[in-house]
Amino acid sequence: MVKAAEASTLSFEDARETIARRIPGGEGMATEAAGEQDEDGARARPVTIEDVVEALSAQCDGAKSRDGRGFSRADANEGGRLSALKKRGMAWSADDARKALEIVSKYPVQASALLGAGHEGRVKGIASAIRGSRIGLRDPVTERQEPYNYCALSPGGKQVSFWRLVRVDDLGALNGLLRQGARVDHGVRRNFVDANARADITLNGQRRRAGRTVVDYNGTTRPYVLEAARRHGFLLDPAVEASLDEEVDALRRHERAAWLYRGVREGRKGVWVVFDLARKHPPFSAEVKERLKGRFACLEHDDWNWYVEFDRDTLPGVGRLIQNHGFAISGELRRILVNAVRAHRERAGRP
Repeated sequence: MVKAAEASTLSFEDARETIARRIPGGEGMATEAAGEQDEDGARARPVTIEDVVEALSAQCDGAKSRDGRGFSRADANEGGRLSALKKRGMAWSADDARKALEIVSKYPVQASALLGAGHEGRVKGIASAIRGSRIGLRDPVTERQEPYNYCALSPGGKQVSFWRLVRVDDLGALNGLLRQGARVDHGVRRNFVDANARADITLNGQRRRAGRTVVDYNGTTRPYVLEAARRHGFLLDPAVEASLDEEVDALRRHERAAWLYRGVREGRKGVWVVFDLARKHPPFSAEVKERLKGRFACLEHDDWNWYVEFDRDTLPGVGRLIQNHGFAISGELRRILVNAVRAHRERAGRP
């Protein structure tokens, strides 16, 4: 089995040889530990790399996401693309398979919980197989992959990119449909389309320059995005297909919005407040840096949203930011802040 730490390119011949060695006929690579018996004694089908990729993709929602499930920000684009290929019925290339194994190796706990069907032995077997690189492919790889274009959600969930990896037959019609959807504002926020947003996309760990059309993504533009992808044959990121988080989408109708996120930022796992702004607001930025130094993250790959660690120490500062800059906030965040104020008043002997 070729491990993620080995050569950066898995050749078609190497992949085919490995498949044939593991299962006569080359239908896939079996996994011993991932196919443990269920508690009722029945032999379970071995879990494959494709199973893990598809299960993780199914956890990624249109809010990208509030509970930290599914792929991490670093793996979301590649993981979504690999899942989209399988959903379209397209074979992975050898490099796709290598990248999939590399990604899967990062998620033994989450993958085993999703695919273990509640059976303790199977959960442990799947996790052990992933950690030991004993998990294999379900389907053979292809030497000549069909060309495709890819519609992907941005890491912060605010935009969709229509990546043009090969020629689009009617680019004018594609962009025209997206502009039609962007004509209507999403609440107070204007929707924008940039049809000439060339940028680097990473495919199997290799960066390449490609043309793309970028459109703001929300409940207003979503029907047009889905229709444009369907009409013009774009592979669709599972996170774009997933239903939007209705509360986050409603909050994003305001100029400024905030909600809670549970996951990892800057290498720190915990609860964060996401501060989502329609545009830059220097007074807010200055106050975050002054009040919450070392307790926030604001990165391009989060669509420049601000993430502030949320705990007992930062709660007062978070409350002041929300009040001073007029943020619409989620119900959960509101309840926590109201309860904190009530508790403070009770301790002070005030009604």
